Amino acid sequence: MGYIAPEVFSFTKRDPNTSYNEKCDVFSAGCILYEMLFGRPLFESKDTTSILDLNKCFSYAKTCETITDEFLDPSSNINKQGLDLLMRLLEPDQFKRISASEALEHPYFNMEDNRAVKFNTLNDVLLYSIGVRNTTT
Repeated sequence: MGYIAPEVFSFTKRDPNTSYNEKCDVFSAGCILYEMLFGRPLFESKDTTSILDLNKCFSYAKTCETITDEFLDPSSNINKQGLDLLMRLLEPDQFKRISASEALEHPYFNMEDNRAVKFNTLNDVLLYSIGVRNTTT
Protein backbone atom coordinates (compact mmCIF):
# COMPACT_ATOMS: atom_id res chain seq x y z
CA MET A 1 0.00 0.00 0.00
CA GLY A 2 1.22 3.50 -0.70
CA TYR A 3 2.59 2.99 -4.20
CA ILE A 4 0.24 5.33 -6.06
CA ALA A 5 1.62 7.87 -8.55
CA PRO A 6 0.68 11.54 -8.04
CA GLU A 7 -1.18 11.72 -11.36
CA VAL A 8 -3.55 8.94 -10.29
CA PHE A 9 -4.65 10.95 -7.25
CA SER A 10 -5.34 14.02 -9.40
CA PHE A 11 -7.15 12.13 -12.19
CA THR A 12 -10.81 12.81 -12.76
CA LYS A 13 -12.92 11.71 -15.72
CA ARG A 14 -14.65 15.09 -15.69
CA ASP A 15 -11.42 16.99 -16.33
CA PRO A 16 -9.84 16.25 -19.74
CA ASN A 17 -6.62 17.94 -18.57
CA THR A 18 -5.94 15.06 -16.17
CA SER A 19 -4.64 11.70 -17.27
CA TYR A 20 -2.34 8.89 -16.37
CA ASN A 21 -0.56 6.18 -18.31
CA GLU A 22 1.69 3.17 -17.79
CA LYS A 23 4.27 5.39 -16.10
CA CYS A 24 2.14 5.30 -12.95
CA ASP A 25 3.43 1.72 -12.58
CA VAL A 26 7.00 3.00 -12.92
CA PHE A 27 6.38 5.31 -9.96
CA SER A 28 5.09 2.30 -7.99
CA ALA A 29 8.25 0.37 -8.89
CA GLY A 30 10.21 3.35 -7.54
CA CYS A 31 8.38 3.07 -4.21
CA ILE A 32 9.36 -0.60 -4.06
CA LEU A 33 12.98 0.17 -4.99
CA TYR A 34 13.06 2.83 -2.26
CA GLU A 35 12.03 0.22 0.28
CA MET A 36 14.61 -2.24 -1.05
CA LEU A 37 17.44 0.32 -0.93
CA PHE A 38 16.58 2.06 2.34
CA GLY A 39 15.03 -0.85 4.24
CA ARG A 40 11.87 1.10 5.05
CA PRO A 41 8.76 2.15 3.13
CA LEU A 42 8.70 5.53 1.42
CA PHE A 43 5.32 6.16 3.06
CA GLU A 44 5.46 4.76 6.57
CA SER A 45 2.63 4.81 9.09
CA LYS A 46 0.64 2.45 11.29
CA ASP A 47 -2.60 2.36 9.29
CA THR A 48 -3.69 2.30 5.66
CA THR A 49 -5.49 5.64 5.75
CA SER A 50 -2.41 7.44 7.05
CA ILE A 51 -0.21 5.74 4.47
CA LEU A 52 -2.51 6.88 1.67
CA ASP A 53 -2.55 10.41 3.11
CA LEU A 54 1.27 10.45 3.08
CA ASN A 55 1.23 9.08 -0.46
CA LYS A 56 -1.16 11.83 -1.60
CA CYS A 57 1.11 14.48 -0.10
CA PHE A 58 4.25 13.02 -1.70
CA SER A 59 7.10 15.53 -1.55
CA TYR A 60 9.61 14.96 -4.33
CA ALA A 61 11.83 17.69 -2.89
CA LYS A 62 11.98 15.97 0.52
CA THR A 63 12.56 12.57 -1.07
CA CYS A 64 15.32 13.99 -3.30
CA GLU A 65 16.94 15.50 -0.23
CA THR A 66 16.97 12.08 1.47
CA ILE A 67 18.37 10.41 -1.65
CA THR A 68 20.96 13.16 -2.22
CA ASP A 69 22.12 13.00 1.40
CA GLU A 70 22.61 9.25 0.99
CA PHE A 71 24.36 9.76 -2.34
CA LEU A 72 26.82 12.24 -0.84
CA ASP A 73 27.47 10.21 2.32
CA PRO A 74 30.83 8.45 1.80
CA SER A 75 29.95 5.88 4.47
CA SER A 76 26.68 4.88 2.74
CA ASN A 77 26.35 1.29 1.59
CA ILE A 78 23.54 2.10 -0.83
CA ASN A 79 24.45 1.70 -4.49
CA LYS A 80 24.85 5.10 -6.20
CA GLN A 81 23.39 3.87 -9.50
CA GLY A 82 20.40 2.58 -7.55
CA LEU A 83 19.90 6.04 -6.04
CA ASP A 84 20.08 7.66 -9.48
CA LEU A 85 17.52 5.22 -10.86
CA LEU A 86 15.31 5.81 -7.83
CA MET A 87 15.18 9.56 -8.47
CA ARG A 88 14.17 8.91 -12.08
CA LEU A 89 11.47 6.42 -11.08
CA LEU A 90 9.96 8.75 -8.48
CA GLU A 91 9.81 11.81 -10.76
CA PRO A 92 6.38 13.30 -9.96
CA ASP A 93 5.78 14.58 -13.51
CA GLN A 94 4.71 11.57 -15.56
CA PHE A 95 5.92 13.24 -18.74
CA LYS A 96 9.45 13.57 -17.32
CA ARG A 97 9.48 10.20 -15.53
CA ILE A 98 11.63 7.44 -16.99
CA SER A 99 9.73 4.71 -18.87
CA ALA A 100 9.88 1.02 -17.93
CA SER A 101 12.05 0.22 -20.95
CA GLU A 102 14.38 3.14 -20.15
CA ALA A 103 14.59 1.94 -16.54
CA LEU A 104 15.68 -1.51 -17.69
CA GLU A 105 18.48 0.11 -19.70
CA HIS A 106 19.70 2.08 -16.67
CA PRO A 107 23.32 1.34 -15.61
CA TYR A 108 22.01 -0.01 -12.28
CA PHE A 109 20.88 -3.15 -14.11
CA ASN A 110 24.01 -3.37 -16.23
CA MET A 111 26.60 -3.16 -13.47
CA GLU A 112 29.50 -5.59 -13.25
CA ASP A 113 27.99 -7.16 -10.13
CA ASN A 114 24.84 -8.01 -12.08
CA ARG A 115 26.60 -9.27 -15.22
CA ALA A 116 25.12 -12.76 -15.02
CA VAL A 117 21.52 -11.54 -14.84
CA LYS A 118 19.49 -10.10 -17.71
CA PHE A 119 16.17 -8.45 -16.93
CA ASN A 120 13.54 -8.25 -19.65
CA THR A 121 10.75 -6.58 -17.68
CA LEU A 122 10.30 -4.68 -14.42
CA ASN A 123 8.40 -7.73 -13.21
CA ASP A 124 11.63 -9.75 -13.67
CA VAL A 125 13.43 -7.21 -11.50
CA LEU A 126 10.85 -7.42 -8.74
CA LEU A 127 10.74 -11.22 -8.84
CA TYR A 128 14.54 -11.40 -8.76
CA SER A 129 14.63 -9.04 -5.77
CA ILE A 130 12.44 -11.40 -3.73
CA GLY A 131 14.38 -14.48 -4.70
CA VAL A 132 12.47 -15.78 -7.71
CA ARG A 133 15.12 -16.44 -10.34
CA ASN A 134 13.19 -16.72 -13.61
CA THR A 135 15.45 -14.39 -15.60
CA THR A 136 17.65 -15.25 -18.54
CA THR A 137 21.43 -15.19 -18.35
